[in-house]
Amino acid sequence: MRFGPQHAHTAASLLRAIDLLEAELRELQERVTAHLAAIPASCGVDADGATGPEAGRASGAAGLPAAERLDEIPGLGRESAMALIAEIGLDMSRFLTPQALVSWAGLTPTARQSGLRKGRGEKGHGNTYAKRIAVLAAYAAANTDTFLGERFRHLSSRPGRGGRQKAGCAVARSILIIVWHLLNDPAARYRDLGSD
Repeated sequence: MRFGPQHAHTAASLLRAIDLLEAELRELQERVTAHLAAIPASCGVDADGATGPEAGRASGAAGLPAAERLDEIPGLGRESAMALIAEIGLDMSRFLTPQALVSWAGLTPTARQSGLRKGRGEKGHGNTYAKRIAVLAAYAAANTDTFLGERFRHLSSRPGRGGRQKAGCAVARSILIIVWHLLNDPAARYRDLGSD
């Protein structure tokens, strides 16, 4: 089959649709960035104590902006960090412990056995959006040469059913615990423990 005028018209139409979606995505990302910059707790802190949307980016800054601190976690990009902040919020006083955040996201392991019967049980409760972001970040971290990547590979290689899924949930829990610590202490920074 030869590439004819009808094919050119279809290709041009698809390219216009892609351009339209990319423009819509850029506009939404700009709006999210503007909303996040309007929240004082999401801003960084300069060495002199000044805060604001552009503060915290210098080399001697006392604290990075919240999204940039979460962006340092392997597997979690800037857009994912902003989406996680949108779901969780910046006030960690509502989650007294990291485990409370993990439970709120629906990633707490539960026993699904009653007597001799074993079954899947009911679907766990929790914020499905935060859970999905954390699990996708866990799968992205699996390809890195970091502590989280090594943890994923180690857990997925264990014998039994559902190795990659179980590893994804376990590493997602670890990511949410790291997120809790970074949001609970604005001066804290992520430090990788290394793949060994």
